[in-house]
Amino acid sequence: MKPLTIVIVLLTLSLTSAHLPADDDRAAMAQAQMQQTMERLELTDEQIEQARPVLQGAASAQREILASYGMDPQGRQNSASKPGIRQMMAMRDEMTAVRENTLEELDPILSDEQMKEFKLIQEERQAEMRERIRASR
Repeated sequence: MKPLTIVIVLLTLSLTSAHLPADDDRAAMAQAQMQQTMERLELTDEQIEQARPVLQGAASAQREILASYGMDPQGRQNSASKPGIRQMMAMRDEMTAVRENTLEELDPILSDEQMKEFKLIQEERQAEMRERIRASR
């Protein structure tokens, strides 16, 4: 194999593998965040079984919304252009709809006290996301 070919192959492998840990990190972070939520809510085994698909669906929907606006969950933008105020407002509305839907789906699963705590968790995460987005602008 020619030296130039070897360099190109090594460079390609190093660039490709550099992206894999980030995906693993995101998945691990999402899993840890879900685990933290379930522990903080002190869910029973039955509640965990019922709430897990709701929480996973909500997280997936939120990631898709962010991606559709060229952002990732850490608030970094994927494209060179930054979303305008109208796009940010539309994104906010879509995220709000997901949060409201999640609350509706969790209502029969959680106790009143757990629901209060879950709403607090949502507010905290929303504030964190807002700060990451602002920091990236």
